[in-house]
Amino acid sequence: MRWAMVLGIIFCLLTAPTAQVDPFSTRPKIRQPLSLREAVEIALRESPILRGAVAELKAAEARLQMARSEKRWQLSLNAFASTGTESAILASPPTVMPSATMLLPRRTFFDANAMLMFPIFTGGRLEVLIRQAEAVRHATAAQLEAMRLDVALETKLAYRRALLAREMVRVAEVYVAAMEERVRVDKVAAQVGRIPEFWVLRSEAELANARQMLASAQRDYETALIALKAIMGVHPDSEITLTDELRRDEGRGRGTERKGTRGEGRVESR
Repeated sequence: MRWAMVLGIIFCLLTAPTAQVDPFSTRPKIRQPLSLREAVEIALRESPILRGAVAELKAAEARLQMARSEKRWQLSLNAFASTGTESAILASPPTVMPSATMLLPRRTFFDANAMLMFPIFTGGRLEVLIRQAEAVRHATAAQLEAMRLDVALETKLAYRRALLAREMVRVAEVYVAAMEERVRVDKVAAQVGRIPEFWVLRSEAELANARQMLASAQRDYETALIALKAIMGVHPDSEITLTDELRRDEGRGRGTERKGTRGEGRVESR
């Protein structure tokens, strides 16, 4: 009986659901109205792509400093302690420069030494390594700048796609409201005998289609917001409200001015 209880407890522990770990726990959550300028600023600050590029630039700068340090004085302090029945050859840790190698005897042995080294002639190898590290650093910095431009562009595109999806939701809402009013009017007209009954059925079918269009538009808007959050590098559960609006008459005004200019030119040519 006791063994059965122990096995039951072990089974319950193994089958118990483990705590769900949020994979986006390191991503910041924002709850604020969001303009296009603020979206770009947050993306340039929080984008994981840019964080990786910044880390690569720091690594390139560290490699450049390592290459330059090869032309300076190098000092190392080493100590060896051993005991055994056979002799051995041991070297200092590989990261310590300059390195030391010691032949250890069979008996108990202890030694401490210091080594100072300066490169006099390397055949141009160190200069080439430094130029290579500098070129890698410049290339990494240029790549980081290009990534910043790409992230800013993708953020602007995603923001405007979200604005367009929101406008489509508004259009669908107006269309649904118009179809609901049309169904109401058709029902009243059918009751007094002004229109046949199948007109009401047709209007109801169009209303159902309008509601489906509204649901699709809302889905597209939510998808556009999620895509915008992903590009910005924030948590998917962030609550943002787009504050900018699409300008609809900007292109019309320019086109009207161009047409007027052409008309005036034709009048003067006559």
